[in-house]
Amino acid sequence: SKNAYYDKGWASEDARICAALHLEMPGWNQALIAFTKSGGYGYFGDKLAQISQPTLILWGDHDQILGTAAASKFKHAIPQSQLIWIKDCGHVPHLEQAQITAEHILEFA
Repeated sequence: SKNAYYDKGWASEDARICAALHLEMPGWNQALIAFTKSGGYGYFGDKLAQISQPTLILWGDHDQILGTAAASKFKHAIPQSQLIWIKDCGHVPHLEQAQITAEHILEFA
């Protein structure tokens, strides 16, 4: 979907196929239905505080798929988390801003 990108020039057919690969996984539709019926993120929100591993949260500053408010919620809910906003980026930073995303991951590791 073009909505996944801040820079719509990245929304090629190849990028769309790559970004939608998870939709082809066996059981994806059933999992999405179960997740939605469970209350979505609200269902497991309390459990996020139980994550004890250092956690890197990379989030596009123009994410139109999940929005941007959830990023701060994850940051506050996960004790040892670090939130990094990926500038001029939508929902797929690993595609739209691959270099800076990789740099942040390598620095975190």
